Amino acid sequence: MRLAFAISLIWAAATIGLEGPDLMFIGNQYMPENKSFSFTYPPIGATRIEATAQHGFVYGIKSLNWNYVSGRCDWKDYSANIAFRSYGIDKLYLSSWYSISARKLFFHKFVLGLGYGRNETNYGDNLFKTSEDYMAIDAGFNLGNLAIAALAGNISLNKNNEISDKPEYLAACSWQADSSLSVNCLLYNDKRNHKRLIVNQNLAVHKSLNIIAGIISAPEIYYAGLEIVYKRFVFGYTFYAVGGLDDCSKLAISYR
Repeated sequence: MRLAFAISLIWAAATIGLEGPDLMFIGNQYMPENKSFSFTYPPIGATRIEATAQHGFVYGIKSLNWNYVSGRCDWKDYSANIAFRSYGIDKLYLSSWYSISARKLFFHKFVLGLGYGRNETNYGDNLFKTSEDYMAIDAGFNLGNLAIAALAGNISLNKNNEISDKPEYLAACSWQADSSLSVNCLLYNDKRNHKRLIVNQNLAVHKSLNIIAGIISAPEIYYAGLEIVYKRFVFGYTFYAVGGLDDCSKLAISYR
């Protein structure tokens, strides 16, 4: 029964971009940071490398896999990113995408970015395949303790059908209350004009421990997590209460 439900769930989400578990698991990558503005930690302006690997446990279904890896390199006022995500059930359905993007910081306050990506969907162990190329454009601005950002994503380069021709939009803001507390908000509008809202807070209770808590709307999902910081490594666990569906969780390890 669970397997049949999972198949119907992921097939329904196949053309909706971030509408599957992606928005739940990686939506925070679109939250801005206000220390030499950036969309994700670490902020642009320093020379460094970051890498992240995540694995999601989705709806209590062991055969349903969700994995995400990303890397980032910052040099002076430039930032380059690469990411890959796979989601599906072996030999039944597999959705994967990869993206590359670059951003430039201007005047220590303004960021412009451009990205390219490719979505691929495989039904029934190579029985039927689809693919789509897309681009994304983003911009952001730093106003002291407040950072704001906007992104137009999944802009189709193939013009395959009426739904995929429509872009997705995100608007985000981050308020840094002090050195240990930040409050974030993200509004997402998908290709079908379906809107979702994420509100969360990040609290550094110690230099080696962060607490994350938030809510996602439509449908309502409550989540909370811990991050343990050791030198430049971050180990994270997040639990998601998904209302009428089985709960989800995510493990993550990052090098920052």
